[in-house]
Amino acid sequence: MQGGRSWTPPGFGWLIAAFAACLCVFAINGGPLYYHDSADYLNRGGQVLSVVGLRSPVRIDAVEQVREAAAAGTAAPAPADSGAKTADVSRSVIYALIVGLFAALGALEGVVLLNAAVAVLIVWFPIRIALREFGESASLAGPLAFTAIAAGTAGSLAFYVALLMPDIFAPALLIIAATLTAFAGRMTRGELVFAFLLGSLSVMAHNSHLVIAALLLPFVIAGSLLTGGRRRWLAPALFAGIALIGFGQLQALRLAVAKVEKADAVYLPFLTARLVQDGPGRAYLATHCPDPGIATCALWEALSHSGDPMRFTASHITFQRTARLGSFRLMSEDSQRSVANGQVSFFLAVLRDRPLDTTGAVLRNVGRQLTMNSIDMTLPDAEVRGRFIGKPGLALSSFDSRLHRDDGWIAPANHVQETFYLAALAAILIVSALPATPRRLRAFLLLVLAGLFVNALVCGAVSQPATRYGGRVIWLLPAVAVMALGIGRRCFAPGSRNLSIAGRKTG
Repeated sequence: MQGGRSWTPPGFGWLIAAFAACLCVFAINGGPLYYHDSADYLNRGGQVLSVVGLRSPVRIDAVEQVREAAAAGTAAPAPADSGAKTADVSRSVIYALIVGLFAALGALEGVVLLNAAVAVLIVWFPIRIALREFGESASLAGPLAFTAIAAGTAGSLAFYVALLMPDIFAPALLIIAATLTAFAGRMTRGELVFAFLLGSLSVMAHNSHLVIAALLLPFVIAGSLLTGGRRRWLAPALFAGIALIGFGQLQALRLAVAKVEKADAVYLPFLTARLVQDGPGRAYLATHCPDPGIATCALWEALSHSGDPMRFTASHITFQRTARLGSFRLMSEDSQRSVANGQVSFFLAVLRDRPLDTTGAVLRNVGRQLTMNSIDMTLPDAEVRGRFIGKPGLALSSFDSRLHRDDGWIAPANHVQETFYLAALAAILIVSALPATPRRLRAFLLLVLAGLFVNALVCGAVSQPATRYGGRVIWLLPAVAVMALGIGRRCFAPGSRNLSIAGRKTG
């Protein structure tokens, strides 16, 4: 997109069409989509705003899952009070603050518009740079951007634009990693600043994004070395800086919690719960507990209070408070802190004790996660709707959405989307394998695929395989495939000057 040619009236028309494609699910639904965790972000955002004297009118009732307690016929026992205070910081305060501000304004639709803006930027940014690198003019910029957005909305993109969750920032982080790896040496100073800022916001929007960034860094380093050029160090340095921003934000949050709330910051033991459900962690605890030297034995003791096998489910370990299914939440705050803070050391101990079982469990979870890409988890279930319907915070729409009223369309839509994703993956692999493909385009495509794998590794192996985690990034396949085919067509055209560009040495 060179000069001002993209901002002609036709260019604005393509931009409006791209936004319309992103917002189509929001318009059809008659309001935003939301999830269990959306309530946590809204409530946490309101708490943060109250510190600076602002008040959010939105407060969503917490999930105590009283139905389970009623079914068991018992009340959940209260955790022992040890006098120590902990604060759960598993949710991003940055994203909670964004959601809280829009809720305080009574315009949560603004979150959807922000998601749409991020989605358009995700597609526009690499296309802008790739067209300048490989294209002969900017005339394809608008149509190509719109086609890529449309390809994404044929998949899951528009559902995640409508969702009041930070999930849109996961594909943003992957695209920034791929774009920097392929083109950092060819980007302008303004583009580099933009990439760093969007990457930093993305890595702070969800705690899992920091882990994704850390695991993606080796791929960025390898891709930059293979791409070559005098500035091959630039992409790894910038992406490492993005990861450090995320890490610094977490450390700042710990200090803020200690100063303002006079509490210790604690992250929920997702990794420990995953190991217990998968089997290796459960077998390790059964063999080694009780042992005062193993902090996680306190969790094993809490798990022994019930005979229901469902208590070993990761989500129940992490969130349940009932006598029948609860464990971690029913422990004293001191024990909760010890188990949560020791989850990495627990993983390493289990890995040393049972390397094959642990590795096999991780690989199975990654494999499952790579195949789970439905949009079903973006649609609120009855319990979630009951907590949101009637609440304030929306200006022009409603929490009583339309799409949940008949879910018969989900299964056929999944089949269509899966076929679309497989076709897009095949196109990406073919373009990547062609000898004439410019090395920078090949690096971009392969980094996107590496990002999808890392997302599955982090979400499937650390949290739990879920369609939401796959659906939030899988739309990159059709969007990137359209870009690859569009750019490739120009590069491979007979007599194209870009065949020489593909092989020349660039900085």
